[in-house]
Amino acid sequence: TNAKKIWGEYLDGGKGDQQRLKDIWENNKDKIGLTQNIVKDTMQIKAVSAVNHYLNGRIPLNLEIIIVFALLLDVDIGEISPKSKNLIKNLM
Repeated sequence: TNAKKIWGEYLDGGKGDQQRLKDIWENNKDKIGLTQNIVKDTMQIKAVSAVNHYLNGRIPLNLEIIIVFALLLDVDIGEISPKSKNLIKNLM
């Protein structure tokens, strides 16, 4: 089915997404005054090290985390994860 194909494309391990996130982070964080501590507080997680793990690919990204980073970095979700954007588009 179409849903199976779309979901299968989404579940590719996300390595490209993690690299795009890291690149966007490095290019934008200072311009907008964003710190890992701000991200930690926004995500309501206990340790800033978890944010670092997301940025360095040690913790896999999920849709909620991608959305939070996109909002905080003021970028379109598709800039971080084109497949997540496609998944959302197909749900609407």
